[in-house]
Amino acid sequence: MTHIRLLSLIALLASASSLHAAQGLPAFAARPTVNRQGERFRIAFSVDSGTDVAVYVLDAKGKCVRHLAAGVLGSTNAPPAPLQPGLSQSLEWDGKDDYDRPAESGPFTVRVGLGLKPELAGFLNWHPDALPKTVLVAVGPGGTVYYFYQDPVSHFNMGGHKVKVRSRDGKHIRTLVPFPADIKKERHKLYGALTDEDGHVAPRIHNWESMSLNPTAQGGRRRDTACYTPVVDSKGRLYWTVKGEHLVCVDTDGRSSCRAILKTGSS
Repeated sequence: MTHIRLLSLIALLASASSLHAAQGLPAFAARPTVNRQGERFRIAFSVDSGTDVAVYVLDAKGKCVRHLAAGVLGSTNAPPAPLQPGLSQSLEWDGKDDYDRPAESGPFTVRVGLGLKPELAGFLNWHPDALPKTVLVAVGPGGTVYYFYQDPVSHFNMGGHKVKVRSRDGKHIRTLVPFPADIKKERHKLYGALTDEDGHVAPRIHNWESMSLNPTAQGGRRRDTACYTPVVDSKGRLYWTVKGEHLVCVDTDGRSSCRAILKTGSS
């Protein structure tokens, strides 16, 4: 078994305790220590006040091989195992990784973090170029492809149409529907968009069942999900009809005053 080596990070956290205390931040009351007990390792430390804490083991390249513990100390509820109630902690590491296999690529570092804040690391099974159910397509200038698609919801016939533009090699270029968040107020009038007190714009749902973003929705179960004959002109503007009654025009950047809802046959 490769031995554990404590790097300067632990010492840094401990030496900063007085500064953290002066700023009202959590700090170590007793700096972390690691003692080997046969093939296992005992990690001990204590904090000076209630805080969330995370304990994990890193390999020689700084990659986390074992998420040992995480939780809130000092609260009325007991923290999740293997943490114990109270501000003083004593944890055991069996030398295995998160998959219950002997950890490799040592020497290892035990890292103890205090006062951590959650941050979004990313989305699982998400790809920016991926598309859900595609309903219709239209070809634009330069081989671009305009996709009408529906986001998956609990009922497959709901979700409303959205439109993305991709290059001929499948790379995402832009989203046309819903319109961009930075669209100017005078350019989204026809969509009945909502603007909050901070000036943020949000699309209005015109049909609660089809989740339509266009005001051509019929209401109730008379959905506007049936759209026909999408075409793109030489300038990249997209046109399509809804229920055979309305002609919809969307400019290439989603922000043009050309964006309009017109009755078929009108000038």
